[in-house]
Order: sequence, then structure tokens, then C-alpha cells
Amino acid sequence: MLVADVKDDCGYVSGATVKFVLPKSSFECIANDLNNGTYTCLISSSTHSNWDFGWYDLIIEVSKQHYNGTIRTFNNSFFLATRPQFTTTPLIYSQQGAGIGGWGETWTFQIYVKDEDYNIVNVSLYLNLTGTWTLANSTLLSASANPQLVSFTGHTFECSNIGTRDVMFVVLDEFNYSSNTTSTMIIEKDDTSISFIYPYSFTVRREGNDNATLRVAVYDADRGVPIVANVSYYVTSDGVNYLFAGRNQSESSGESMLLFNPNCSYRAVIQSWRAGSEDNVCYKDNIQSIPGARISVIGQLKQSLNYPYYNQNIPVGDIVVFNVSIPTDCSEDGLQSGANISLKIDGPSGTEYCNPYDLGDGYYTCEWNTSFHKGGYYNFTINASKTNYDYNLTYYPNWVYLNNTPPLYENESFSPSISGWGDVFNFSIDIADRQYDNVTCKLYVYTNTWKLKGEYIVYNGYGKCSISATFDCSDISSSTKFKFELDDGTNVFNTSEFFGPNITKDPTISEYFVGNNSLVNRSGEQTTLLGVRIKDTIKNSYISSGFNGRIFVTIDGENYDMGTSNITNPDGYLLVHFNPTADYNVGLQKWKGGVYDDVCYQDSNSTEQYLTILGDLNIQLLYPSAYTEYLKPYENITIGVKITDDKGIEVSDANVSIRHKAYT
Repeated sequence: MLVADVKDDCGYVSGATVKFVLPKSSFECIANDLNNGTYTCLISSSTHSNWDFGWYDLIIEVSKQHYNGTIRTFNNSFFLATRPQFTTTPLIYSQQGAGIGGWGETWTFQIYVKDEDYNIVNVSLYLNLTGTWTLANSTLLSASANPQLVSFTGHTFECSNIGTRDVMFVVLDEFNYSSNTTSTMIIEKDDTSISFIYPYSFTVRREGNDNATLRVAVYDADRGVPIVANVSYYVTSDGVNYLFAGRNQSESSGESMLLFNPNCSYRAVIQSWRAGSEDNVCYKDNIQSIPGARISVIGQLKQSLNYPYYNQNIPVGDIVVFNVSIPTDCSEDGLQSGANISLKIDGPSGTEYCNPYDLGDGYYTCEWNTSFHKGGYYNFTINASKTNYDYNLTYYPNWVYLNNTPPLYENESFSPSISGWGDVFNFSIDIADRQYDNVTCKLYVYTNTWKLKGEYIVYNGYGKCSISATFDCSDISSSTKFKFELDDGTNVFNTSEFFGPNITKDPTISEYFVGNNSLVNRSGEQTTLLGVRIKDTIKNSYISSGFNGRIFVTIDGENYDMGTSNITNPDGYLLVHFNPTADYNVGLQKWKGGVYDDVCYQDSNSTEQYLTILGDLNIQLLYPSAYTEYLKPYENITIGVKITDDKGIEVSDANVSIRHKAYT
């Protein structure tokens, strides 16, 4: 539609003749007058269908009576265009292939576009992933009449986009002419890859809490990144058929770990294991295995001693037929034949062996001849081993009792009957055992409580049990008792209680050490050291520290004082610093010392030794008195003195000499 307005200086003009001329196409058109100053010309599509595309200049020629004619040219008045076109359907590619792929894959969307009028066109890609069309990409293109490829690459999606999704291309030229075309794509779960983490070969015991740490890493194979996903583990139960072993979720690092603790569903053989992603919303199932992924499941052999019975009383001389069966930690395994079985017997007669043989049905047997065995309880140790199983070593303590009789005893005795506690006392009793068992004889002595004092073995059951015992000071007693505990390996019992020896204090001797012929002054605090050393005559050794003793000194040369007390030092010395008082006469005195009133040792004294006690003499001038005058040479001078000792007693037999000194 061509439209023109015709005006003069007064306004719109109707009734004019208006011609539209298009020089490019040689088209002319007499316009239709709308009687309001506007003139139009309709160019039908059939008319311009064969015209060239592009810009068209327009010439308008106007004429009217009484007006000067007017011709005006309008350059590029209009553009004759076509709609841009897609020459193919959308081309959709993922890393997997055409039209289908994982959400994490890199997708490419392509289409061929042409525009015969060579416009700049906008090609846009729209995706409908959630029910709403969303612009995903766009580009500008200088179009031509020849189809050109438009490619949008590098597109990825989210897990939530999984499904069949719509794709639309829209092309828009600069005149807002457009075309579109649609297609669909299938977005799948992403592929995964599984990496086994070393070590992947294990040995694990079926019994208890032993486990194997199975570890794999899970990756999004489309994106090449570790993922958080459900990871399932499968382990063969019989070396061939797989059982589901567990599932967990991998960490952000992609690593997954399962502690595999086999139960009785798994046989004791080498098993294979595999693992991978399974039952994930975003990822395809992918359970993988590698040749080295092995688990050696080790079972545990058990055993049952079916005969003889526990605590069975068996007469010595019987033949015992053992019956042993070998189950495992799992009843599903059944009893095991083909095992290696050994049986050890321990008891009063020593150690011996019985070698069971296989009866073929999981039972084993051997015979034990008990003739000439000592009576008592016997222990059994059974060891069972087999490939793919941990061995079983079971100890059956005191399982059976070989009947025997206790030993007899008589003629108990002891010596010496009385002595100091430091002496060695011997206790004995005669033993007789009919089974020739070795009899252990233990001596218990009561002084203030029962004490084990020693033991002795009477070999082959016949002989005298003789035990030497020693005591200490705390055992001093005049009413001791003793008894024996007898043990022939079968029977353990105590004899009757017997009266024992009289245990007394140990005798001693006191040896002179220091102080003989010493001098000490009676006045003041003057002392002399007196000492003896004390020996235990039974042990023939000097006593130690802390024992009571006294040093005795005569008062008048004959009669001893009450003594001076002290205790011995670690080397058995009894030392006293003797400080005589006025009660002691001066002159030669005797002294002795030793143990006195001690709880462990009898009293004793050393041989008599000597010391001299000295006194002090005091002089008093009786006359003349001071400053007395005598007439020389007519008067005699008489001098008188008085002698007393340190006790104040007058001394008559003293030697006195008087000297004088003249002063001028």
C-alpha cells in the first residue's frame, strides 16, 4: 500500500490526479482519491511477486486544474523483503549422538538459515525444559540466499531436566519478519565411570567383627567430575553368584566405602566383588568389576568332643574311644571332613598324643589306653585345621577323672624340740601312695597364724617328706603346731595337726668393744664411752639395730648399779656414754654389758672390764686469817688447812704440802 498526502498552502487538497511511479520495476499506479487529501495505491502481492528484493525509489506526480504540477522523488521509499527461512529441521547433537544424551553432556544445536533479501537476521534457540519456553542462545547473522549453518555449542543441563524436551529455533530479520521450527531432544541420566581404589584384594574372617574395606570412586563420565551418588556393592556367595552386600552414598570426592563383614551367606572360598552406581535419579546404573577385586573369606573351624563326656569318672586301665566332630562357624557348611586333627592329653602321667582318623562324615576317632596312668583329672587339647578356615585349638581342662586313691601318712616328727627362733627346725612324715604318684608335701606351721614353711616332693609315692624350716622373732611360742598338705596329683588334703617345738628367744654373747681401763671424773658432765658387740650364737652373726641392752658399773668395786640402757646400732654395737654421779666411789670400778630385757634375745653380759672414777679435792685455809701479823723472830706461825672431796666429805689421808711466798 502506497499512501501520499497532497496539500497546498491552505491545507489538504482533494480532487487531484496523483500517480505513483516505481522506476525500478516500471510500475505506475493512478492513486485512489480518498477525498480528504490522502491518496492510495495498492500493490498486490501477485503484482510484486516477481520483483527484485531490495529498496525501491518512489516518484509521485501530482496535477490539478489551477495548480502547478508537482513531481517528487522519495529515495528508498520502501524495501521489498521476504521472510528468513530455515532450510533444515533443528540438528541436535550430544556427546552420545543425535537427539539424545546425558544431562551433563555438552550439547550442540544447529540449523541452516537463509534470507533471500540478505538481511541481518537474529537466530535464537529456545528450550522448553520446565513447561515454559526459555531463550537459551542467540546470534546475529548476515543472511544470504544460500543456506548458512548456525551452531550453538557448549550447552549443558541439570539433572532436573531429564526427559523428552522441546527445542525451537526462531529467526527474525531486521523488518521483524520471522520464522520458527521445532523439534525434540531426549535428556537422559548421565553415564558414570567406576574406579577401584587400591587395595581391592582382601582376606576377611567370617566370624567376629573382621571386615574388608571395599572402596571405589564414582565419576560423572559425561562431565568428568566426582559425584555424590548411591553406590551398591555385590560379593559372590559361592565364588560365582553375586549377592547384594550393601549400599551407601559417595562423598563429594566421589569416594565410597563399604565395610564388608561376611555372614553365613558366604562360603569360605575366594569371592569376587563388584560395585558401582545404582538406583540414582541423576545417573545411570553402572556396576563394574575388575580381575583383582577378590575377597578370601576365611571360615572358623569349631569342634565338639562328643566322647568321653565332661567330668566322666573313668577307672584307670579302661580304653577310651574318642569321638570328635568338626562343625564351623556356620551351620550351613555342615560337618567338615578332610580336616587335619591332632589330640594332646595332659594329666598327672604327663603328656601323650592320640591321632584321630577321619570317618568320612565330619567325625574323627582314636583310642586311649589308660593303663598304668596316675589318677586325677586329665586335660585334652584338640587342634583342627583345614584350607580356607582358621584352625581351632580347643583346650578341655579337667575333662575326665581317672580314679585314684589318696596317699597314706604316719610317723610325723620334728627336731629340735626346743631352741631359739634363729635355729633350723626339721619336720618330717612318712608317705605311701599305692598308685606310685609323686606326692607333693607342703609344711604349714602355726605360731600365731598358719604359715607355709616349705615343700618337698616324694617321688613315686613312697618315702619320707622332710622339710627344714626357719622362723623369726615374731614366731616365738611355746605352743606351736604343724601339719602337712599332701597332693598326689589327684587328691589334695591336710594331715592332722600335731604339736610342734618350743621356739624361744635366741641366745647371745656380748663381746668387749671399748672402754676398758678408761678414766672418768665424777664431777660435772664428764663421760667415758663403754661398749660391747652382741652376737646371736645360733646364727653365729652379730645382731642388727634396735635391740635392748644395758651397761652395768659397780658403785663400790663390788656391787653393780641398775645399768644404763640403750639399743643396738645396725652393726650390733651397744654403746653407752657413762657419766658417774656422786653415788659412785672413786677408784677402780668394774663394768659389763649386753642384752637386757629384749623380746627377741636372751639376756647376756660381757666379761668384766675396768674403769677408774676420779674425784675432786677442795682446800680450805683455817688459820691464820687474812692479814694476821706476827713479830719476827719471836712468834711462831701456825698454818691449818681442811681437805674435803667433791661430795663434801673430809679427807684425812691426803698428801698436803704448804708453800709460802713473801711480798715486800
